[in-house]
Order: sequence, then C-alpha cells, then structure tokens
Amino acid sequence: MNEDTNRQICRNNQRSLNTSIQQYLLDNNKDPTSSEDLVGTGTNALKAIPECPSGKDPYIWIPAQSGQLPTVSCPNRKDHRLL
Repeated sequence: MNEDTNRQICRNNQRSLNTSIQQYLLDNNKDPTSSEDLVGTGTNALKAIPECPSGKDPYIWIPAQSGQLPTVSCPNRKDHRLL
C-alpha cells in the first residue's frame, strides 16, 4: 500500500477507536480506562484493537482531561494524527 492509503486507514482506525470510546461511556456510564476496555461485547465493541499499517507502535491512549473523553493518537507518523 502507498502512504496515502496507510494514512487514511490509520485515521479511520483512530475514528473507530474514538467512536468506541463514546459508546463505551454510553453503555457503562463511565470512561474506559484503556483501549482494552473497548474490546469484547457491547453495542460498539471492537473485535481487536486496530493497528496503524505504517508502524509497529500501538496507538497512544490519551486519558480524559477536564470533562473531555479519552482519545487515541498515532505515534508512528505525525501526518496520521487526526486534526
């Protein structure tokens, strides 16, 4: 795959993880504490944590701060980060 495709896949993975974070909060009435909380059963649970196709490092978990939801970010390439 070319890098443009990898970037799009990575950004879609991050969006999927962020959607799962929001759904986890709705289903459990609390924030998830790690990406592992998003795997399993539930309305929008993931079968597995997706990986960036351009690197080997897992997505970085960014804990909730000041009323915001937790989120994830790609550590492999800066141009993969969601804006």
